[in-house]
Amino acid sequence: MIRKKGYAESDGEHIEGALGIGAPTFNSSGKVHGCIGLSGIKSETFVTNKFQYLNEVLRGAEEISRLLI
Repeated sequence: MIRKKGYAESDGEHIEGALGIGAPTFNSSGKVHGCIGLSGIKSETFVTNKFQYLNEVLRGAEEISRLLI
């Protein structure tokens, strides 16, 4: 699912009341090197701004991937 969507989401998976968004980073060979993520307390603000947060996480993952040699 992560490869298809390009990111992962978590809703209370490990900690009740927590939400998370994460995206993989890739090295110069195209292999997964790590990830960048954001987590927060499940709230109306987090849910309302989720797509803005997701865009920032994806942008950060792309930038980090470009910098990895």
